[in-house]
Amino acid sequence: MQGLFSQSAYILVYKAPTLDELAEVLADFTLVGRTEAPPDGHWALGGASLVFDHPEGPGRVLVDVVDRKWPDDMGDPVQDPVLFAAWSAGGFGPAVFPGNLERAGKQAWVWRQASGAVRSHQAFVRLRSTFGEDGPPEGHDPKAELLFLTRLGAAVLSLQTSLAWFDPSGEAMRPREFVDQALAYHAAEGVPPLDVWTNVRIGRLTDDWILMDTVGLGQLGLPDIEACFKSERYTFEEVDTFLRQVAEYVADAGDVLSTGDAVPGPKDVTWEVLRAEQGLNAPPRATVRLLPEDGSERTRQVLDARPMAAVIEAAQAEFARQQQAETQVAAALKADDGEG
Repeated sequence: MQGLFSQSAYILVYKAPTLDELAEVLADFTLVGRTEAPPDGHWALGGASLVFDHPEGPGRVLVDVVDRKWPDDMGDPVQDPVLFAAWSAGGFGPAVFPGNLERAGKQAWVWRQASGAVRSHQAFVRLRSTFGEDGPPEGHDPKAELLFLTRLGAAVLSLQTSLAWFDPSGEAMRPREFVDQALAYHAAEGVPPLDVWTNVRIGRLTDDWILMDTVGLGQLGLPDIEACFKSERYTFEEVDTFLRQVAEYVADAGDVLSTGDAVPGPKDVTWEVLRAEQGLNAPPRATVRLLPEDGSERTRQVLDARPMAAVIEAAQAEFARQQQAETQVAAALKADDGEG
């Protein structure tokens, strides 16, 4: 969903900073004003914000502070309708989906301490880019827009209370050092910091079929990349490298892969391209699915492109199941403490 905001990024913190503290670390950027929190407004709809000039034409970037933990369930039409409506309207960003934070913490293979930031954070700084109701101008470059948000985020990460960069649309959690190094490499080599904006995840389709996918390329107007393969034929490291190379290729060349195309992959195996309207994993989005031509008998599931409703229903059911399990564990631990 596009909504009012074209891109978003977040900084998880263990203590909410003031707007004045944010203004101080963001002094190198062009501040054009401040907005006040709407009277009696719900926090999800926006609070008092710093407004920065946008390098991409007429747009603005709003930076505000939410003094509460990230709402990973994104509300409920009955229990929390305002949060649900704000999320549904794209108020958290164009590709934010329930469970983004949990998945980002569990699948942070480049930073194993990410789960600690998920548990420890008590608030977050919100950076949201907007061009108003008319949307981005013609010729808009989403990479330049994301780079600007990343530079803003890197400055916010200099706060002593900061824990991590969080790009929910890419389910990417990164420490300050990682973000700084990625920006420095971009400045030196011109390579966009895809690893700051996107993630590579690992899952299991069946007992012997593995799904690895990217998440976050939609921020660049591109489909994500999926690789389905039998676990005994390739290592996770091989396929991880393969997916990142394909992601870098399409980020440079554009959306150029079509069904039936062939892509060279690990172990000198050719991988066939299948365009899928919906991916095999949440969040719901179009994907380019890569299948190795190695003699493996392909199951119906790896060739499946489920309707969006089925993907959303499955993701919501899984999130509800996990939440219920965590509640039961917490109740059991509390009961044990009481008995002790």
